[in-house]
Amino acid sequence: MNKILLLVVLFYGQITMTQQVITLFVHGIADSGKQALPFADIAKGPLASFDFDCATSHFWRINMPACSLGQESELEQLDMQWKKLNEQYPLADGFILIGVSRGASTILNFLATRKPNKVKGVILDSPFDNIESTVQHRAERWGVPACLIRTIIPWVFWQFDPHGVCPDKVIDQIEQDIPMLFVTVEDDHSVPIECARKLLAARKNQGHSNCHHLHVMQGRHGKIIQGPDAETYKRIAHAFFAHYGLPHNTQHAADGTQQFHSLS
Repeated sequence: MNKILLLVVLFYGQITMTQQVITLFVHGIADSGKQALPFADIAKGPLASFDFDCATSHFWRINMPACSLGQESELEQLDMQWKKLNEQYPLADGFILIGVSRGASTILNFLATRKPNKVKGVILDSPFDNIESTVQHRAERWGVPACLIRTIIPWVFWQFDPHGVCPDKVIDQIEQDIPMLFVTVEDDHSVPIECARKLLAARKNQGHSNCHHLHVMQGRHGKIIQGPDAETYKRIAHAFFAHYGLPHNTQHAADGTQQFHSLS
């Protein structure tokens, strides 16, 4: 099983680096570890990424039989990378997790089922709460019966269990008081905005006030960081890090602080 671990270290502007915090990026379904590159302006210090077995640069080239849509196959691979990173940085003060789409949902499942330590914060870009939400969303957009898509999924994604783990089932099992920033875009053709809203509400209902939601109007699913609202994304991310005492770009954090405090 071949894995790729990419490490990027960038320093620019005024960056607080009083602690060593490592960022691990988890990519979406129709992408690879290279999806992390636009996030280099957000992660301060080492940024690690890796390829899932089903990694690809194009949807129709996905190794679909190897994909579990954020369930056991991906969880095992993420857990392996997590252990490698802990071995590589045994003295790290903590870790930040950033995930996009399937990657974001995998992170939530990972936090709930594997309960990793020293997680200082997570950014969840366009997560789904369960596959049924995406089935309904796509059925409405494509004008096809939801039952058709629902029937096809297990035949295409062999590792996926319709009754298996999914974020909305396990979010109440994330015991740690971990700061979370959900990010969504208005015209998302793949994952409905309501998924993030439901997960955010569930988290807050648990008594966690350290979860926030940035919703932007322009961009595409999985590409918000590369869209017209990219600068807003960066400013809010750094304001989020600053608010929770994590390494950040001071100028970006200052520029985004007022908007950050207005988030739901």
